Amino acid sequence: MKYLKRSILTLSLIVASSVQAEDETLDFSSDMTLGGDAYINESHVSNGVILTPNALWQQGSAFTNLKYENITEFTAHFDIKLGGGTKADGLTFAWVTDPDASTSAGGGLGFTGMTGYAVEFDSYRNGWDNGSDNHVAVIQNSAGNELLQAEITDFDLNDGIYRHVDVEFENGIISVDIDGQNYINDFEIANYAAFDGHFGFTAATGGQRDWHKVRNFELAVTPVPEPSTYALMLGGLGMVGFMAYRRRKTAAQSSIKN
Repeated sequence: MKYLKRSILTLSLIVASSVQAEDETLDFSSDMTLGGDAYINESHVSNGVILTPNALWQQGSAFTNLKYENITEFTAHFDIKLGGGTKADGLTFAWVTDPDASTSAGGGLGFTGMTGYAVEFDSYRNGWDNGSDNHVAVIQNSAGNELLQAEITDFDLNDGIYRHVDVEFENGIISVDIDGQNYINDFEIANYAAFDGHFGFTAATGGQRDWHKVRNFELAVTPVPEPSTYALMLGGLGMVGFMAYRRRKTAAQSSIKN
């Protein structure tokens, strides 16, 4: 029996390691692919990326090279900095199926046109924005499709100060903190269905402009074992049980013969 317990413990550890993930600091130069007007300048932004310069009609993106399977649970931590211009348009933290999809600048934030979800940090009020020009929101497929919007009243997003963001996501439920203050609390995305995709950032300017920068990106994604993995683990448990049964049966037969 002690062998069975040891084997079950070993398999349990394998299961645990397959579903746990630790924060990983991503390197924008080696772990991410840049798109549009985004660029890296270490003397300007250390361990980060400039998504748009302070110029009109710019859009840029940075997405993970790695495509994550079956996105159901993750945490993300990063710093954002907007400002230096005339206050527009904002940036997003996104997880999407195809980061190379054709997108739009201006109010589209370089995200509209992608398939997936994002947390937007919006500094300009467009016609579809229901409320403040200084807000955080959860959006789907388009900056114009806001599932939830929360006004930021404590500071201006484009004040040129780095703000630390924490995002927690589990099975369609998302929370967002900025500088330790909660703005989106356990919001449930209706009918969320897990998909394979990339994580990253987008930003854009239009008829107005700002710098849009991101640095110190940490990401932890909890994978879910594929059905074949579960089958393998269950098969292993079955084999362990069978071997334990054989040992007991052999030991019983030996004791009878003796």
